[in-house]
Amino acid sequence: MKLKVKELFIGLEFKIERKVDLSQELLLEHISHELKKLDYEIIKQSADMIRFEDGWNNVHNTYIGYHWHRIDNGSFEIVKTNGEQSLKFLFSVSIYGVILAVLALFGMSWAAGYKVFPFVLIFLVLSTVRGMGIKNKMNEIFNAVTRPEVN
Repeated sequence: MKLKVKELFIGLEFKIERKVDLSQELLLEHISHELKKLDYEIIKQSADMIRFEDGWNNVHNTYIGYHWHRIDNGSFEIVKTNGEQSLKFLFSVSIYGVILAVLALFGMSWAAGYKVFPFVLIFLVLSTVRGMGIKNKMNEIFNAVTRPEVN
């Protein structure tokens, strides 16, 4: 995990990499199938890489819980070294909301004189739980992509 600051994006970037035995074509087919099934938009695809982002244009999925276990963008890259093939999965999660909420809570406590520190701690714990949930969900996606059969 590392902090990613690029253009107007502040977030955390995660990486999962593992050796795979599937052919490159089958792997790319599994990846695009899984991303389409989960409503992610493929923005770039080549012979060894797929980049995607969250499809915010899906109006039917606008409730707040829908985005709880989703990532903002990511990529799958097939890496070949010394005759072995591995799959690298990079994904990013925005932390704008966390930063803004913590700043707002501290601002309210300073302006109104209230002690809101416990609320900040609760919010940070919930954000950490969300981060762990996203990491687990992305591991599930990675495992689904690397299975020999498509679901």
